[in-house]
Amino acid sequence: MRGEALAWRRDSLHLDQRDVVPRMAGIKHSSGSLPSGQDAARLDARDGASELPVPGDGWEGSQQAVNELIVGLYRFGRSVPLDRFQPWALERLREVVDFDSALWRTSGDLPAGKDSIHLYRQTRALIDEYLQDGWHQRDFLRARCAASPGAALRITDVVSAGAWQRMPMYRRFARRYGIEWALSTHHVEPILALRSVVSLWRAERARPFSEEDRRRLQLLTPHLVESMHLNRTWHFATAVRPAAHGSAMAVCGGDGKLHDCSPGFSQLVRAEWPDWAGTTMPAAVVARMGQGRFEGRRIDIDCEALGDLWLLTLRAGGAAKQLGGREFQAASLYAQGLTYRAIAQRLGVAPSTVRNQLRSSFAKLGVSSKVELARRLGGTG
Repeated sequence: MRGEALAWRRDSLHLDQRDVVPRMAGIKHSSGSLPSGQDAARLDARDGASELPVPGDGWEGSQQAVNELIVGLYRFGRSVPLDRFQPWALERLREVVDFDSALWRTSGDLPAGKDSIHLYRQTRALIDEYLQDGWHQRDFLRARCAASPGAALRITDVVSAGAWQRMPMYRRFARRYGIEWALSTHHVEPILALRSVVSLWRAERARPFSEEDRRRLQLLTPHLVESMHLNRTWHFATAVRPAAHGSAMAVCGGDGKLHDCSPGFSQLVRAEWPDWAGTTMPAAVVARMGQGRFEGRRIDIDCEALGDLWLLTLRAGGAAKQLGGREFQAASLYAQGLTYRAIAQRLGVAPSTVRNQLRSSFAKLGVSSKVELARRLGGTG
């Protein structure tokens, strides 16, 4: 099943050998409060979807509750605003794995970073102290999970409870933030090797995580990650609708590391940087994200903060502004395959005039072929 999903994803992205980029981007949604387990089903009423029963008393510990959560993530998760999906999904996860606080981090590199971290019922001070005081270098649970991606592990799967409670990390750090017990897993996205880290924490010493908790988190984490991707995909598709050629969207971290993108994204980036084939935005774009906009020779990029992430909207930029009205008309028709004579007849001018307009357009846009012209004007090239 995983192989089929991966094949579908590659096909949906139209990836070629150079398109080593992540998945479809999302945008913020304008809806208000988050759907709870009780009312999420109503969000799909417009699509004719039937309501699902909601786990209630007596369902805890049952396989049916786990199945309900998985179905709910995929069916109702698409209606949640993009920048609020993670807290909504973690609330749903609490219906089958009880915890007091949590972390959900996505990154392209293993060391802990601050570019894409969602904290649930914790303060940012936890991350600041974790990094500044070097606790990430002594985090044995993180190291063990990083070495075993896909496996969920408890503290007591690595050390004894007594050994944990004697450690400086527990006495001087974890206990101060209400972390008596931890359950963690690392999930690696197969195309980009993006690493998603989900860590659940409990505050009471008398409530350690059970083996059943561990199995559930291990089962559910891939569904959490994939449903977040589908949330972005659905919002992008419904908000943009069939977009004109020459536009694309992406989500990246503060360091430019790509998390999701729409089809056609890499093609637009390569219109500006022909040799780009990476998974990180060019440094020139990263440097301008805080200013809200990058304007290049061939593309323009609007940059909007989404919490710790950035929403990038790319457009084939500048051509219409750089060319005169008649030049742009002639260049667009030429890029579509019309001849000088056909363009002249369409515009009511002499073929020599068309030739001069195209010569001027090629010089202004910095292109030397019809293929480059089409790409510059926003076509598929």
